[in-house]
Amino acid sequence: MKKLMLTAALFIGLISLANAQQKMKEHKSPEQRAERMTAMMDQKLHFTADQKTKVYKINLDRAKKMEKLMKEHKALMDESKQKMDKVLTDSQRKALDQMKAERHQKMKEHWQKGKKWEKEGKSKQ
Repeated sequence: MKKLMLTAALFIGLISLANAQQKMKEHKSPEQRAERMTAMMDQKLHFTADQKTKVYKINLDRAKKMEKLMKEHKALMDESKQKMDKVLTDSQRKALDQMKAERHQKMKEHWQKGKKWEKEGKSKQ
């Protein structure tokens, strides 16, 4: 019975994790990102209508530039991975993948810690 409960809990946890990852991967357009950022800033800064329009344009410009940079970065990473795969042995590729997974997990934990601090109203120092 304990094994069944443990298996069920693990299964539910994996489904929840998959759902959370899917939501994070949803691609937002530069316009959507700019709108969201402007709205978040407006809640704290209480823009005038003129300021809100100008801030949105600034955020949109940044979002478009960031999208271009991210595409370039992805292409560079893909090219680098292809070259690396040609040089490394199978066991080295597996070890490299493990290193990347560990680094990704540490970054995720760091990001979640920052979100926790943000929710609690603490400042990072």
